[in-house]
Amino acid sequence: MLKNLVHLQKDYFNQINSPLKTDINFRIELLKNLKQTLLKYEDKICKAINEDLKRNEFLSFTVEFSSIMLELNFIIKNLKKWTKRKKEKTAIIFSPSKSFVEYCPFGTILVISPFNYPFLLALSPIISAIAAGNCVILKPSEYTESSSKLLKEILNEALPKECCEVVLGDYTKVNELIDLKMDFIFFTGSTTVGKIISQNAAKTLTPVALELGGKSPCILDKSANLEVTTKRITWGKTLNAGQTCISPDYLLIEESIVNDFIEYFKKYIKEFYSDSPLKSEFFMPVINEKSFNRVISYLENQNIVFGGKYDKDTLKIEPTLVLNPSLDSLIMQEELFAPVLPIITYKSKDDIYKIIKRNEKPLAIYIFSENESFQNELIKNISFGGCSINDTILHTANFHLPFGGIGDSGMGSYHGKYSFELFSHKKAIFKSKFNPDSKLKYAPFVDTNFLKKFMHFLMK
Repeated sequence: MLKNLVHLQKDYFNQINSPLKTDINFRIELLKNLKQTLLKYEDKICKAINEDLKRNEFLSFTVEFSSIMLELNFIIKNLKKWTKRKKEKTAIIFSPSKSFVEYCPFGTILVISPFNYPFLLALSPIISAIAAGNCVILKPSEYTESSSKLLKEILNEALPKECCEVVLGDYTKVNELIDLKMDFIFFTGSTTVGKIISQNAAKTLTPVALELGGKSPCILDKSANLEVTTKRITWGKTLNAGQTCISPDYLLIEESIVNDFIEYFKKYIKEFYSDSPLKSEFFMPVINEKSFNRVISYLENQNIVFGGKYDKDTLKIEPTLVLNPSLDSLIMQEELFAPVLPIITYKSKDDIYKIIKRNEKPLAIYIFSENESFQNELIKNISFGGCSINDTILHTANFHLPFGGIGDSGMGSYHGKYSFELFSHKKAIFKSKFNPDSKLKYAPFVDTNFLKKFMHFLMK
């Protein structure tokens, strides 16, 4: 079955003048059709996410549905401009010639999406892959059954199977598809699984983009507005119950202000989720019992200064602060993906660098400070995917910026125009005239002194 699907898409793509490959207006019509279908399914999308994740439906509308629609509109508006052949400069030695870059699709792209944002992280790469002229096979998460089934229903209604199809099932389907030689693989998920995907793809020399995670630090100095800072960290940490790849994973804070931070954190948890977050409709559980047990095990023998309660029946874990855990403990070695925030106090900038380097190259960092030299020094000296200064999460919501990791936090970046470029092969085009035809490049080389002088002039 999967073999037939892959052959269907590859045969369609490889047709001479296949409309998906060659006709920009055809791609735009596909995207417009997808847009209308998504609008039709708006309520069902938010309900499906609620069934899978127990997330408030309005929150799903804001963080997933509206984000998808806004990026879809942006891509439809700009696609014709992006796809134009781009003229580049040509070295004078090659005159009279012209140089161009042509953006061309790869072919059939495999998109492997995660559970935590089941529509956003599936549809965003699909939209961009189609915009670039590719066929797409989506393998959504098996942990979000309602959302995955609805994704299949929506995409089957909006797009022909030869352009886009959804494959349901567990990880074995991914292995089968990779073995069938995709033209490009886009994976969002954990670093551990990302390494496996990359290793398997290497067997067939299939290029990959990996959107992974890691331990993304918040760095806070005493120049920041502490109350506003705490409110924004509290929001970013508890959004989606901490199950966000760019969630603030731990906090590095100047020792003198840690107690005030804790008090403000308590204030905003109460304001956002009441005195009983475990009962709040606006506070989500973690995805499954395995994840729940993993996080609870991290809290054993820790100095919990706020929260720490949990409900195994609902899989909810209170927003929890852990003060100065051992840097060798699992809570400071593993990505948390939960509403638990370890707090590490520091006395100098050297402390900051030493701690962050224990888990190098995070997907994101967050700097809270009014000191621009402090901000700029951290940005220049820490390797990371992206950064928000004096806020959390929002750099990824701006599709004018690239989003992606580095090293263990991923490879390749997307969103907006960067997505179109990610899913496009950049063909180099060099165009010469027949006349004049310089004799300098042909043997026998007679006037070599003149040629050497000319080349040395260009090399100055």
